[in-house]
Amino acid sequence: GDVSELISISLQQVTNVLNYRNISLDVRDTYTVVDGGYIGSEAVVNGNFATDFSSWNVTSYNPDKSIVVGGALIEVAAAETRGLGRLSQAIPTAAANTYSIAAYTQVVDASGEVNLKASSSINLDGAFFNTANNTSTTPVLVEGEFTAIGGTTYVGMSVGPSVGNNAIVGNVSVKRKITIAAQA
Repeated sequence: GDVSELISISLQQVTNVLNYRNISLDVRDTYTVVDGGYIGSEAVVNGNFATDFSSWNVTSYNPDKSIVVGGALIEVAAAETRGLGRLSQAIPTAAANTYSIAAYTQVVDASGEVNLKASSSINLDGAFFNTANNTSTTPVLVEGEFTAIGGTTYVGMSVGPSVGNNAIVGNVSVKRKITIAAQA
């Protein structure tokens, strides 16, 4: 009884891994098995802000920005009347697919806050995914999952709530998730 169930579970997991259920043949080599599912390749370009802001959009919430150790320093600009500073990046997504999102964030001044967003808007307005506001002055991994609603999703960060608030964001990551299919 117990041994045959254990063997059955192990064989099911191995069969799923070998069959790559739910993943089309042309992209199988870009996925890895993690925690009962497949994780796709990185969708964010330059998520560590290695040398510049290439591939990142300056939104209508135009922040002051610079590269620092650990990522990008984003500051709510003096001219910003809404009290926010945002950067975003367009990533290709497929509607109704699940994606993991993660980044390290920290505020520089204790009165500020920063969060990750996913939206259909380059400005990240009307976001369908938001992490809780991080107010820690030391780096914190913030992460979650979202379901895409279209072929392009804008991901990014929002800093606020006042002029002069700033935060550091680094290692921004978005990867498609696929749950391993049950055996028939």
